[in-house]
Amino acid sequence: EDALYYTDAAFASNGAENVRVSAVAEALCAELNQNGIGAVFVDCMAQSSFGSYKNAQKLAELALADYPEAVLVVDIHRAVLTDDAGALLRPITKIAEEITAQARILLGTGANLEKNAATALAFYETLNLRYESLMMPLSVSENALLQKLSVPVLTLEIGSAGNSVSEAKAAAVALAKVMAELLL
Repeated sequence: EDALYYTDAAFASNGAENVRVSAVAEALCAELNQNGIGAVFVDCMAQSSFGSYKNAQKLAELALADYPEAVLVVDIHRAVLTDDAGALLRPITKIAEEITAQARILLGTGANLEKNAATALAFYETLNLRYESLMMPLSVSENALLQKLSVPVLTLEIGSAGNSVSEAKAAAVALAKVMAELLL
């Protein structure tokens, strides 16, 4: 919660479940389930960020085989945003007077671009109408972020390494509420 540094393995897997990105993903899943959307958390965390996208791709494919009725995969990340001096940035907003991390949708350029773009843009538009400053600008990435799955993939960066986990979890709850409305 109070750590404001990043090294490859230390930040990604410092051992404490409640401060990993998985805690943010679990908060999103819990809120989706509470709002009537069956959501399943699949932990794709590796010991290092190297190869994490390949690992996530494999685990998502396995999960889709177990849950063939799935209509969406949500790929959760925390960004590492720094200023020119290398200091970590903490993108925040307020929702109902609670300090909340800002989020960003990442859109990959690989296979399924049209399907993923349609899903991402509908979500982004609705979020901007509901929460004026929650979303940072949508970003296009050349990395294939789970682009080859049979269902649309919504890749979200929720907060940055400079945000506390509680700020990121607050954003995940807000995102999940809108997502549930769109999926119902």
